[in-house]
Amino acid sequence: LNNAEIVLGMSNTVINQFNKLETKKIEVKKSLYWIDINRFKPMDKGKARKISGIKNHFTILFVGRLIPIKGVALLIDIAKELKYAQFVFIGTGPLDNFLKKSSEIIANVNFLGQIQNIDMPVYYNSADMLCFPSLYEEGLGRVAMEAVACGLPVVASNVGGISETVNKDISLLVKPTHDNLKNALISLHQDEDRLKKMSSFCREYALKNYSKKNVEHITKHY
Repeated sequence: LNNAEIVLGMSNTVINQFNKLETKKIEVKKSLYWIDINRFKPMDKGKARKISGIKNHFTILFVGRLIPIKGVALLIDIAKELKYAQFVFIGTGPLDNFLKKSSEIIANVNFLGQIQNIDMPVYYNSADMLCFPSLYEEGLGRVAMEAVACGLPVVASNVGGISETVNKDISLLVKPTHDNLKNALISLHQDEDRLKKMSSFCREYALKNYSKKNVEHITKHY
């Protein structure tokens, strides 16, 4: 950091982390992250489910590293109580075996393991909402961006950079406790009109906020 003329952080959360470090006075600015919105895009849910093999049932999706601070165990506990929904977990990490065992004994838990990023659009399109239950300050939250670009609303923890990735039109952000997350999932499941409305706002939001034009926030400094 001390050798840089300028430091770019992808969220205010990351910038605050930079500012806490013991460095000389450096110029820190925000750079906006982006995704391939031509690849991550909406498709017919029925077609997506045929390709992904996900059952035609109300689906809550988790995508991320399988580590404790991602809230994996928390979401498994919620799945045990919300038996009317199927919970699909995608990712890899130290909690692999925990997810495998959970999927064997909990009927509505489906663990798919690691999926290549290039294949993820079909899985986002197979779900009804993404749950992002992180227990720590995420730097940003790329999976939320990918999900929204595919038209998928988000229920997430209101911590770190997640709140800088989405807004209230396309997400429901809550303090990451068992009851808060469970109640948020229940509320959107019960309010089909609200869920559809949130979904209808997703693509436009992604086109406006996640496009490759954001690379200009980096290249303009060179």
